[in-house]
Amino acid sequence: MSTFNHNHFFAYSISIFIGLLFAMSVHAQVVINEIQLAGQTSKDEFAELYNNGDSATDVTGWRLTKKTAAGNEANLVTTFPSMSIAAHGFLLIAHPTDYKGSVLSDLVYSTSNTIADDNTIILYRDAGDTVVDRVGLGKATDREGSTAVNPDPGQSVSRRDGTDTNDNSRDFSVVVPSPTNRSGSIGSTPPPPSSSLPQITNSNPNESTQSTSS
Repeated sequence: MSTFNHNHFFAYSISIFIGLLFAMSVHAQVVINEIQLAGQTSKDEFAELYNNGDSATDVTGWRLTKKTAAGNEANLVTTFPSMSIAAHGFLLIAHPTDYKGSVLSDLVYSTSNTIADDNTIILYRDAGDTVVDRVGLGKATDREGSTAVNPDPGQSVSRRDGTDTNDNSRDFSVVVPSPTNRSGSIGSTPPPPSSSLPQITNSNPNESTQSTSS
């Protein structure tokens, strides 16, 4: 009897482990794909999500936050409404009043909080408890690997080919913003009023800076 119980427990443990791996693989396919901090105004901002998997992902009840370099975290979207992201599809989340992109956002912040230099943007699932993805900028202390750079006004940082190596510096490049919504419409954001925007450069001249959403 004791041997049977031991084998039964072992089989049960294996099944739980496989189930957890499956759940992780399903949810790991959604990533933070592109971030703009400022454009026409200091709050002309958006965060674009991308589903790099081959099946739709239900994001109902998920949460999006920002965290300062000092470690203070605040909600941008407290809880996602009932919605999903199609396979290889996008979800565009933007400031409720100051976003100036040429395509409509799918979701707007449910709070008055905004993102800024040296912030970390964090995506949660499981009613806002489990981290799906995080992107640290500039001097952010919460990050994957090394941080991505702070994009200047009129620029964004965008994930290279939608892949996630768990190193923000390696995964993101500075690009011309190309916000993309659930319909697949790719837009642009007007440049800030200043005509003296810094030149967009890439540290590796042989590496493309094209966004997944371009």
